[in-house]
Amino acid sequence: MQKAKLIRNQRITLEEVRFVIEVRAFEVPKNKKYPQGIKLKCVLIDVELGKPRVLLDNHEPHGFHLHTRLPEDHDFRVSLNILDYEEAIRVFFKEVRKVVSNEK
Repeated sequence: MQKAKLIRNQRITLEEVRFVIEVRAFEVPKNKKYPQGIKLKCVLIDVELGKPRVLLDNHEPHGFHLHTRLPEDHDFRVSLNILDYEEAIRVFFKEVRKVVSNEK
């Protein structure tokens, strides 16, 4: 079995350590769960709460999607009609800007 290859790994601290962003992308064998051959997880963590506030990931049957009602509603997701993981990351950062600006 072919292993996952890490293609992006970032950790960014925002707002004087109030928020941490983690972005990890792996190249994986194309399969039913990851038809694009990419496994992506982007998360905005609220350090004060110790919980994620926004999560973007991808897997079937949802494709790329955002969890925008964290930590209250883990099951709520917004589907993104995109196939490119770099575009998904850009969408994630737009959502992060909204959350962070609302906390000021």
